Amino acid sequence: MFARAIAVCLLALILLAQPAAGQTGGGTQEAVDYLMSRQNPDGGFSEPGASSDLRTTCWVLLAGSAAGEDPLSWAPAGADAGRFIESSMASTSSLEDIELAVLALASSGGDPRNVAGRDLVAVVEASASPDGRLGAGIIEHCWGMLALAAAGETVPAANTEWLVENQRTDGGWGESDAEIVEATALAVEALVAAEEDAAEQMDAALELLRGKIGPDGGFSGAAGASDAQATASVIRAINASGEDPASEDWQFEGNDPVSFLEALQAGDGHFQYSGGVESQPAMTTAMAVPALEGEYFPLLSALEADVTDEGEPGTTPADLGTAGAGAEPADGEGTTSANAGSRGAYRQASGALARSPGAGGFWVFLVACAVYALLLAALAAVIRLAAPKHRALAR
Repeated sequence: MFARAIAVCLLALILLAQPAAGQTGGGTQEAVDYLMSRQNPDGGFSEPGASSDLRTTCWVLLAGSAAGEDPLSWAPAGADAGRFIESSMASTSSLEDIELAVLALASSGGDPRNVAGRDLVAVVEASASPDGRLGAGIIEHCWGMLALAAAGETVPAANTEWLVENQRTDGGWGESDAEIVEATALAVEALVAAEEDAAEQMDAALELLRGKIGPDGGFSGAAGASDAQATASVIRAINASGEDPASEDWQFEGNDPVSFLEALQAGDGHFQYSGGVESQPAMTTAMAVPALEGEYFPLLSALEADVTDEGEPGTTPADLGTAGAGAEPADGEGTTSANAGSRGAYRQASGALARSPGAGGFWVFLVACAVYALLLAALAAVIRLAAPKHRALAR
């Protein structure tokens, strides 16, 4: 009987370790493995058949950092991504690319204030207009706020005020309907990063995004059909708001954004742009990882690194607490993002990581098996002890 119980437990463990039927991809670790395969000898990352480019490299750094990796240490051919970013700065004039570089370097442990002698944080700060706008429009403005927050800077109140003043009457942001999903999602992240009380604006933005969910659970950009990049952007915004993107509040006919995004992962780990459509697999995969990790920008890794030289408390997991939207850091300590406490909660409750058997469930199952086996062994021992007495009575 005892041997049979052990056999049943072992069989169940084997079945538990097998991937679910119909599963196309393997989760964020497989996605990171795919991204690592896209690194070139110059340290940069690229799409298949293309040379390294700055924007793809920055997104891969963000994906690696969101997954808990040290992407600046990836250097299979000797050069790392930091060296490629340095070599790219001399020919880079795009403010959005510079903002992404600040965000990526700060999130992965690099120094955005000294990139080949250039202070990229100062470049972002210098892009501010007298009215508080960063750059030329909503997209550059939001990336600029996120870059400053990631670099440990206090986002100026004028930046937040400009963003609030330029919210559309429908609750979204964007100069055109084609960019409303991306711009609104970025604006939500930027408002959270600024740590300002903008609950009314946040509620209106989330309501607009909720109304943009497609029947498949995804979100669409300029192309019209639901795609991975737009959906990943919205998932990050939902994460930042403290809500759960896999909950009923974010479903359309039973389909949610997390399930839509997960379904686009291919067997080699990369994510399709949309169902059956391949476009920018490296960029698309890099965008998907932070969303499925339950993260949003600036990444928690960047906030944790914000500790002063005097050893004063910066933003650490203990400081983050469980504050909701609009909450303020206790006693003014650190640079806590208003909703940083929701990061761990979502990672445990939903997304790719929670949809496959986790380590916690594995150990609970092992304990249950052990208890069951011990009970059977105890019962067998009692029966063996009682057997001689029964035989004696029978004689």
